[in-house]
Amino acid sequence: MEKSGVPLAVYRHVDGKARTVLVSDGLVRWQAPGKTREDLVRFLDEDMYRDVHQEDVVYVATKAKDFSKIEDGCYDVVYRQKLYGRKDYRTVHAVGYHRYLEDGTKCAVVVYDDVTAALESNGGSRSDFEEGVVEFLNTDKVDPFVIFNADTHEIYMVSASVEQVWKPVRTFDSGIKFEEYFFTPEERDRISVDDVIERGETIVRNPRTGKDLIMSVSQISWRGRNSVFLRICEHADRYFDPLTGLPNMEYGRLCGENYVEDIRNAGGSPVLIFFDIVGMKLYNSANGFNQGNEFLIDFASCIKKQFPDNLICRFANDHFAVVADSSGIEDKLNIIRKSVKGTVSKISMDLYVGICNIEEYGVFLDASEKAKLACNIQKKKGDNFIRYYDKDLHKDLILQNYVVNHIDEAIANGYIKIYYQPVVRTITETFCGMEALARWIDPQNGFLNPGVFIGALEESRQIHKLDSYIIEQVCRELREELDQGRPIVPVSFNLSRLDFIGCDIFNVVESALMKYRIERDYIRVEITESIMASDSYIQHEIERFRLVGYEVWMDDFGSGYSSLNTLKDYKFDELKIDMAFLSNFNEVSRIIISSTVRMAKSLGLKTLAEGVETREQLEFLKQIGCEKVQGYYYGKPQPLKDTMKHMETSGIVAENDNMRTVYSKLGRLDYQEDSPRAIMSYENGTFKFLFANKLYEEQLLSLGFKKS
Repeated sequence: MEKSGVPLAVYRHVDGKARTVLVSDGLVRWQAPGKTREDLVRFLDEDMYRDVHQEDVVYVATKAKDFSKIEDGCYDVVYRQKLYGRKDYRTVHAVGYHRYLEDGTKCAVVVYDDVTAALESNGGSRSDFEEGVVEFLNTDKVDPFVIFNADTHEIYMVSASVEQVWKPVRTFDSGIKFEEYFFTPEERDRISVDDVIERGETIVRNPRTGKDLIMSVSQISWRGRNSVFLRICEHADRYFDPLTGLPNMEYGRLCGENYVEDIRNAGGSPVLIFFDIVGMKLYNSANGFNQGNEFLIDFASCIKKQFPDNLICRFANDHFAVVADSSGIEDKLNIIRKSVKGTVSKISMDLYVGICNIEEYGVFLDASEKAKLACNIQKKKGDNFIRYYDKDLHKDLILQNYVVNHIDEAIANGYIKIYYQPVVRTITETFCGMEALARWIDPQNGFLNPGVFIGALEESRQIHKLDSYIIEQVCRELREELDQGRPIVPVSFNLSRLDFIGCDIFNVVESALMKYRIERDYIRVEITESIMASDSYIQHEIERFRLVGYEVWMDDFGSGYSSLNTLKDYKFDELKIDMAFLSNFNEVSRIIISSTVRMAKSLGLKTLAEGVETREQLEFLKQIGCEKVQGYYYGKPQPLKDTMKHMETSGIVAENDNMRTVYSKLGRLDYQEDSPRAIMSYENGTFKFLFANKLYEEQLLSLGFKKS
């Protein structure tokens, strides 16, 4: 058949589409010069109707679709198409029939004939053909459509099936415009035909039935005039989620404002509620995707039960959204969350919700993004499952955007300053270290919240710029102190997981120390346990620091669920106990801190407690053997010179190398042993008690000594 001089093609239907099996030599010759058989097959598979006259496409495509559905059907159609690579249209007559291969596969054989010359020699056949097309289009065999002038909106043709979905408001007259035929004067103010044309496809609400009308627009030339071919239907699968049957995000984009307007008209305050199910991936992994789908279907039903008359959309995966009146929503959300948490499963499920007031913060799409942002922020905090997008959050997001776009300028102009918070050794009350903290003092916004700008830089993957700058400045400022003959103490700084991705952070640190001639013993690297849960490359890079002599500290110990596992698998030099234990300083927190310190000592680790603000906290930490403390009790973060001056004024001596070596060894002792124990220093012929536990004091008293 391929060698036949007759123009023909063989097609096979695969997944609802026609796929070309072969084309004959005769059909290949219809192409532009230089085109191959493979070019023709690709053209037929990907864009079969590209060269068909615009007025004939619907007619030809519908005939082909009907032919594919009828077992013994016949395809017989006349239409206009560009051939031979020329711009003018030829008239083609195509006849097709079904055939079965030996393996039972059904194919369609279509024979084509260029009948242009025959039609031209028979006057009147062209007009008969055009009238036949119009007659076909004006039946109920095609979707409802309207053809009208693109500029004046004068209607040229309305299919007979239109009245099934959209009743006109007037009798059809020659020259009537689209708006006059379909809209009352009041409705014309709410629906703009030009907007529909500009969007290409949209969904409008039928003002008389309340049902959706999906309108798809194509620009065509109708009998030589610039026209619009408007298809109309009441449902399209592409706007609905196949699993839950809910509208999808695209439906919400096109129709969300209709539901918002309904709430306004009823006197309510419309909000967009964004839902994020926590634990869905693990649930699927543990129970299988089929059970996961059942869970999502049940969740959709639960939302429908609480919001029966509202727009509910499934945006993607485990994300859903509702447009509702703000009145009484929190009670409904609590019921939905209770349902999620009550799921019987190996996996603990939860729900987070973001809410945005549409009246204050824009249209449906804008409100969707803002509600999602509020939800994501609340997931990180975890103290409540609902977060409203409010003025404070809006201000933070504007500031985050400012940070992302101005970090390079801030570094170049020195807007970012390094502040240092002192660290004090409990047993001697000597000045043994500092933590370097970034402070952004902006000429436009003043002091920026570190939680905001650090988070923004992590989100935008620019945190390595800030951390590299901190390291450089710390080394430079330490060198200035040394050059002026003043004492210095070791400085710690935090590294982010993204530092190991955005740059070679190890070489950044090494280069800064070499440039300013700072010894490694004066630098401490702080990391969080989440970094150690990263890939093996990052774990290896952290180990590089320890191998060359840097101390590596675990920051915020106790704030994460896997702290003990991290200690088991990786080596650290010091634990920084999370300040949350001291912010709620009670008997339970005392027990936890005591146990943590004793465990650390048994592992050979030093300890530092953050957030110390009172003498009571300090004395407790000293008694249990916590080696160091940091917090406002000894000083707030300040520029280096101010911190050094504050410690000097407070009479707290900065440790030298010898003191640090000796006192570090003392810090590894277990002060909580159940035996009399004391630590004394001997200097200039005098003994001085640094530490004595209660049993030791009682034993001295029993020997006749008195408390001074």
